[in-house]
Amino acid sequence: MKKCIIWALALGPALVQKAVGGAVAAPGLFENKASQQRGHIVILAEGLHDRYVDTHLDWVRDLHKRSLKKRDGKDHRQGIQHTYRAKSVGFHGYAGSFSDDVLDEIKRHNHVLSVEEDGFITAEYNKGEDA
Repeated sequence: MKKCIIWALALGPALVQKAVGGAVAAPGLFENKASQQRGHIVILAEGLHDRYVDTHLDWVRDLHKRSLKKRDGKDHRQGIQHTYRAKSVGFHGYAGSFSDDVLDEIKRHNHVLSVEEDGFITAEYNKGEDA
């Protein structure tokens, strides 16, 4: 159960759907309220040893630095802003703001399970007449 909750926080509705046994949420139940790009959440493959996670994070930091040097001072994304490690449930990931080129490289990396745009997710509960 812990694993489903952590993943749901990171990936939102798609994993919440999985956590409740594949039931399809009603349209409008989840709404992405991101009005602007807030960065991305990167989920790493399950079961990675710490050394692979550390190596991946170093690679992303280096890739981000090289990307900044190529640009003319505009669009300075912040790179990795948060890292997430829940070793007991096999969850590793990070969040940050990256250029499109860096994101493309991250998405192609074999340690990356998924990359999702960060945003806000809300859920509404409608109390039925039977309650």
